[in-house]
Amino acid sequence: EWNCIISSYILEKYSEIDVNISTADSNVQVPKKTTTLKILLYKLYQIFFSIFKRKYFFINSGLPLLADFILQAKLGQIPIISKSHSVRVKTKIREREWSLNVDTMCGFEDFLKEVIPLGVPTSYVEDYKYYSNEVRTSYWPDSPRVIWTSISHFSDDVFKIWLARMIEKKTNLIIYQHGGCYGMTRFALDVEHEYKISNTWCSWGWSDQYQKNIRPLGLLSKYKKNNNFFNKKKVLVILTTFPRYQYLAESKIISSQFLDYLDGVSIFLGKVSENILHNTHIRAQDLGYKWDELSRINSQNNYCYHQCTKKNIIKAMKTSKIVIITYNGTSVLQTLSMNIPTIIFWDPKFWELTDDAHRIFLQLEKNKIFHRSAESAVEFLNKVYDNIDDWWLSDEVQESVDTFCSNYAKKIDISDIVSLIKNI
Repeated sequence: EWNCIISSYILEKYSEIDVNISTADSNVQVPKKTTTLKILLYKLYQIFFSIFKRKYFFINSGLPLLADFILQAKLGQIPIISKSHSVRVKTKIREREWSLNVDTMCGFEDFLKEVIPLGVPTSYVEDYKYYSNEVRTSYWPDSPRVIWTSISHFSDDVFKIWLARMIEKKTNLIIYQHGGCYGMTRFALDVEHEYKISNTWCSWGWSDQYQKNIRPLGLLSKYKKNNNFFNKKKVLVILTTFPRYQYLAESKIISSQFLDYLDGVSIFLGKVSENILHNTHIRAQDLGYKWDELSRINSQNNYCYHQCTKKNIIKAMKTSKIVIITYNGTSVLQTLSMNIPTIIFWDPKFWELTDDAHRIFLQLEKNKIFHRSAESAVEFLNKVYDNIDDWWLSDEVQESVDTFCSNYAKKIDISDIVSLIKNI
């Protein structure tokens, strides 16, 4: 990972620790493309539909597939699903043997001057011509009026190159919120970049007086309210994971703070009543960061719980009596918008909130949905487990859930999106 390499360079330059840094083989070649029937059919699909003029271009829209089709039809164009490109890249170290011609004033600037040539993505250096050719063969429109995406501005360098060319032609870029945390985390530099590059940034319900291009649109999703939790027993505990090295500047846990996070989870599980623990299912994310989360948690106590193996997290939530969420993320929006009994806990010093979000979370805390420590959360779970419906369906709790959802998971329909796009 690039952040592992950067961290290694920092250790080498600013510490007395011996570090052995290995770089990618400069002779590694990109394998030839293999054309499968599926890829060929998709390419033919793109070529055929490229003959139709598209005023509105959608890619990774963040909308359910059927809604994506209906939306495009309501906008008066043939529904077309465009896909991101998966591109294999190669690194040529010899093309990185250049330096920035700038004067530096401190050791940190010296360090930046040294590592920036190594950190620029290959798509902007040795593989730029290759990526540009992918743009040419994408059969995307030449000058759409509006581009709508949820994540392609993050994950697709081919799209970014094409997007830059469209922006030069005065195309409007709409970015649609693609997960939780937005509007809640006190700072996130990557999100600030999203605001700057978009003409309109559509939230799931919240607004920001300092970001005039944010439109509090709402959430068009398949999440349905669920009141069928009375006779269930399962407690679903949802964990998160993060890279071992810092990779974003935002108000979340970073790097080794993840170990403190796991300690909190261990404290929670260690104090769950035995009869509840037998019905507890842990859902951990395995993204290859090598934290070995479950082993670390088990090493502190001999827990008797089940591991949740359902790939579909929504199904896992809907089959639970109550869901325990241990971090600030999309899961919070999902459970509360489906009205599934939820207990949230995290350490506020790692997960700082905006002032607006803080006021809303105070309501959740007052009604025992949000807790500032694992001890508080597990104490309440043990107390309420046998009588969850009386707590969750009380007027006070439901009012705080509705307040949260109206700000961070407001329900809308397709006509709201059609109106927004047509008025841009």
